[in-house]
Amino acid sequence: MKRSFLDIIRGFVFRVFFGHHYDYQKILEKYGYALARPMTDIHRLSLMLPYILMKAMHLSVASIIVLDPKTGHYNIHAEDGPKYKLDNQTLNLDSPLVQELISSGKELFLAKTQNAAIVSEMEKLGAQLIIPAVSKSPKFPKPTLLFAIGLGKMISGDEYT
Repeated sequence: MKRSFLDIIRGFVFRVFFGHHYDYQKILEKYGYALARPMTDIHRLSLMLPYILMKAMHLSVASIIVLDPKTGHYNIHAEDGPKYKLDNQTLNLDSPLVQELISSGKELFLAKTQNAAIVSEMEKLGAQLIIPAVSKSPKFPKPTLLFAIGLGKMISGDEYT
């Protein structure tokens, strides 16, 4: 049975973010209507997801970085405070952050990152944690970062683990 793209995103978000600390039933009740409606394009989802993550997880900043296959750039959609002004910015494919996400295929924690260029890019995004979705599908000539979710500081002061 094939799962829709929206089901995959929902599963990913809930599995990664909604552990014991978050009451996922309340979050689903509050924001589920937005995710339950049929969505046909990544653009609409990328506009909604940062807002939902920021509100549900009580974050200072939340963003999604999405590949634009036509330009080869990554568009940033963010829900952020006046400090960052991230929405509608772009990252290039040759960005050290993008290259690290592609090569590692794993989440990046700002506190554990040693590379100064990557730290700088994460700080510009206000991200304490970035979770990538890298495709190694034969549809792409090489591993490709499809999107990444950036999470800022938790307002509670808790750390990501």
